[in-house]
Amino acid sequence: MSLSPYRKDPRWQRVLRSSAIGLSVGFHVVLALFLISNPAVAKKASQWVEVAINEPKPPPPPPEPEAPKPEPPKPKPLPKVVKFEDTTPTPPPPDAVAPPPEPTRRVVRQVQGLTANSFAPGASTGLSVRAGNSTGVAAGKDTMNLGEAAGPFEARPYTAVSKAPALRWCPMMDVPDEAKKAGLDGRMVKVLLDLDDKGKVTRVKIVEGLGFGVDEACIAAYRKSQWRPAEQDGTPVAVIGVPQNCLVQEQ
Repeated sequence: MSLSPYRKDPRWQRVLRSSAIGLSVGFHVVLALFLISNPAVAKKASQWVEVAINEPKPPPPPPEPEAPKPEPPKPKPLPKVVKFEDTTPTPPPPDAVAPPPEPTRRVVRQVQGLTANSFAPGASTGLSVRAGNSTGVAAGKDTMNLGEAAGPFEARPYTAVSKAPALRWCPMMDVPDEAKKAGLDGRMVKVLLDLDDKGKVTRVKIVEGLGFGVDEACIAAYRKSQWRPAEQDGTPVAVIGVPQNCLVQEQ
């Protein structure tokens, strides 16, 4: 038996296919008639249907980090308790040179009256008055004999003499290098001088110093100075507290 592509299908398949086609055509015809007779249903069937797509919302942003809280201030440490102990000062070495002792100064006892060379026997004034050593104080019960009034007088204040001492010569002060580096040009050192009855400087006291070796240089310069002595009623006397200055001048 040979197979052929043009072989007819069995009868039952042809009947079933014809019935299916007839049913499909009949269904569509009935549906068309129904839609024509009911336009509202046809219109409703032709409406577009909108479909909304709900996209997921983005996640919220992460919260900002909180600023770090400032650290509380640390408590200040308590001061240390220092125990003081008695200490014995270290003695100077045996070869150290001790500074020269300051001269003993005594204030002259002021007694109202004239010195002996003004009225003593042999004086040319011919006066007969009370013995004393000053006319700058009021008269009192205190007196002097001729020996005391004749001198020599002890050192007295600079402002208590009748004639102040006068400077004859003083060397230039040697300004130390460290003072030049410190820029002390034009600054002054204030001192007080003590002079004997010959006009020699016996003591130099620093009142306002500058340091950097200037004070020592000032003292050395005034130690070499020469003075005309102070006088009290024509008699040379020693004085204390003569004010002077040392000017720093860079050469």
